[in-house]
Amino acid sequence: MINNTVKLLNESDLQLDKQISYRKPMYSRIIKENLSKDSLVLMSSMQYGIILFASVIIAFGMGFERAYWIPMSCCSVLLGSSSLSTIQRALQRTVGTIIGMLVAVLILVFEPNTWTIVILMAILMGTAELLIAFNYTIAVMFITPNVLLMSAAITKHFDTYLVVPRITDVIIGSAIGLIGVLIVGRNQASKKLPKTINNTLRLQANILHTLFSSNKYQHSIADSTIIREMHTEIMNTKAMYQAALNEMDNNVKKVEYLYPIIFTVEQLAFTLERAYEKVTSVLYLINL
Repeated sequence: MINNTVKLLNESDLQLDKQISYRKPMYSRIIKENLSKDSLVLMSSMQYGIILFASVIIAFGMGFERAYWIPMSCCSVLLGSSSLSTIQRALQRTVGTIIGMLVAVLILVFEPNTWTIVILMAILMGTAELLIAFNYTIAVMFITPNVLLMSAAITKHFDTYLVVPRITDVIIGSAIGLIGVLIVGRNQASKKLPKTINNTLRLQANILHTLFSSNKYQHSIADSTIIREMHTEIMNTKAMYQAALNEMDNNVKKVEYLYPIIFTVEQLAFTLERAYEKVTSVLYLINL
């Protein structure tokens, strides 16, 4: 492979007669890998759905005005990857909403016409899209008045009657999401990370023994799901590591010490997968 690379680099003719094989991401395979009881993605999705369902029940069951703002706020807060980031998003959304409402009230006091509202909405939304990746609080300060102006344009009522419901619903929705995350998984990732790493290493040891032992290959290896299971464990390990770094009351330095292990495990998974593909190709040719 090194010799072929040197030949390619020293080739004078731009029309290289070389065939390069590459892979496109198999989204169906990713979905299939995560439809497992061992998948962290599936468990997180179920927790996300339960908390969001609770917010919908509270919002519509207690008859809040514009009740859909509560699950929307809860959904935004739950986008945090850990308990610490969830707290940050809850505070950012609450503070940004309050400041944004003050801006909206200041605009509506002047009772702008339809074209003025359209121009202001375009400016506010464009600014929010530019700033949302930079700072969520500042982005919400532009999103909130845009929502109020949209409601004013639809109802033709240029007043501030939605200020209190908006602030109330955002605070309640953020609180539901925050409480749900703290109850379900405050330090869940850091506790499960060592076990997940052990499971991944044990699974890779089984693959290594299957591929390189002195025993003859079994024809059933081509139909085995062991590589899929390894992908699931790798994704779980990486996701738990990122979540553990941002958990509250957690020793970040202690978690960072595990990164060389995770990096090595990921590189070993790549090598084992390539070896598995070669073995299955040989078995396929033998069967032919």
